Amino acid sequence: MNIFVFVALLSAIFYAISITLKKRVFVQTNIPAYSFSLFETFVNVLFGIFLIIIFQVEIIQHTQATKYLILAGIIYGITLIIYFYALEKDDAERISQLCSLEAVVTPIMAIIILNETASTESYIGVTFVIIALLLLSIEKNIITVINNIKTSLIPIGIALILWSLDDILIKMSLEFVDFVYAYFWVRIASFITLSILFSMNSTSRKQIKIIYNKLINKKLYLFICATIFSSIGMFLTIIAFSLDNLSLVIPIVSSYSIFVIVFIYIEAKLFGNKIDSQAPLWKRTISGIMFIIGIILITF
Repeated sequence: MNIFVFVALLSAIFYAISITLKKRVFVQTNIPAYSFSLFETFVNVLFGIFLIIIFQVEIIQHTQATKYLILAGIIYGITLIIYFYALEKDDAERISQLCSLEAVVTPIMAIIILNETASTESYIGVTFVIIALLLLSIEKNIITVINNIKTSLIPIGIALILWSLDDILIKMSLEFVDFVYAYFWVRIASFITLSILFSMNSTSRKQIKIIYNKLINKKLYLFICATIFSSIGMFLTIIAFSLDNLSLVIPIVSSYSIFVIVFIYIEAKLFGNKIDSQAPLWKRTISGIMFIIGIILITF
């Protein structure tokens, strides 16, 4: 197996574990999920500092690359705000379904902007992976999904483009610096951006206080575990970026939605919880087969 495929799949698994744990936290509290984003980026920063110390990486390596990374972090922070704005306006499930199109938008932009090329077999494999993701993520007809979130189409469209630009800026910086350095500066910039944006909103400030005052218990510890898994997933994603083309890496990393269903199914069997996904068995079966075929084509 190509090393980038292994790293990208590992990243997707860590993301899926993080999402599964977060789901447990959010189900058990009435605090809006967006209020946790600042806390999560803070943990990301701590993880980045840990990596800098462990790998003994210089904080300033390349001025131009640092600018790219800071801009990527700012874009990431702004994108989160746009995403949560869309969640406030329309159904969260449908918004999340439409966001799965990132696996389509980023490869296209990478090919156009970065002039990425790969073998025909690899792109066929990517197509299989993307179809597999859409089968699971968009459980209803995509036209129906779009019609039901008309007020959020523009912000979600902007968010998808910004997410893609964020990935492209990180990829460009990796030509000059290593992945530890890239992770560190992107997370620093995103935390500062979110801190500024949150401090400007009184409601957000109150929600942050509630988190610190009322969740000092096992739920907060569970969320900390989730953010650590998320941090590892982000770090592995950047490593994967450094190993091969974005147009191949992003669809594989985006496969976390498949692993989420697997982990939720395991959790339901172990703890007797209800399975939320309404995707019929035939969709799950076809999706799994296409995903495996896609990975094989990309790898070999």
